[in-house]
Amino acid sequence: MSDSKLGRTWSKYTQEREARHRDAIHIAIAPVQAVGELKTGDRIGFAEAGNVERVRKMEMDEDAVGIVDPFLKYGVLDGEWFWMFLFQNTITSLRHDWTHPAFGDAITQNASRAWIKDFAAELDQTYNRLMEAAELWLNDQEYTYDNSEIYKGVSGDKWPVFWKHYEIVTGKKVEDHTATFYTCSC
Repeated sequence: MSDSKLGRTWSKYTQEREARHRDAIHIAIAPVQAVGELKTGDRIGFAEAGNVERVRKMEMDEDAVGIVDPFLKYGVLDGEWFWMFLFQNTITSLRHDWTHPAFGDAITQNASRAWIKDFAAELDQTYNRLMEAAELWLNDQEYTYDNSEIYKGVSGDKWPVFWKHYEIVTGKKVEDHTATFYTCSC
């Protein structure tokens, strides 16, 4: 779970800022009905004891439960239903994985490229040389010669993982995920 905290700032020069990265924040939401007019981002709480559907604006010294949906373009009229965003770290459980079309498959592809780069280093190859050897095998079933025979010391379990990452990076379907394409000329 993320340690990111909303509702506070930090200096771009602090160590805390340097540790930040893109993340997802879990925010619980609940459908509620406005009692009175509300503005986007207003602090809100329950209008009546025991009724968790009707909410009103809260003053700073009152116990608010959340805020009016901050993504609304306009405020909320009396009687309208909307999403209340509960304050961070006030719920007891929640888990989601997210996707977003603006990010596409770039995150997955970057992770696969990194895995292939590490695997290539284990084979004493460069990323490009390993990918070229894979292409040669797929296109012509031709082995790539490697008289160092380092490839023999690599676990056979890694080749199916390589091919899975290869498919992610290239978008090409591979029929045989167990194939290796290195050989020696001895």
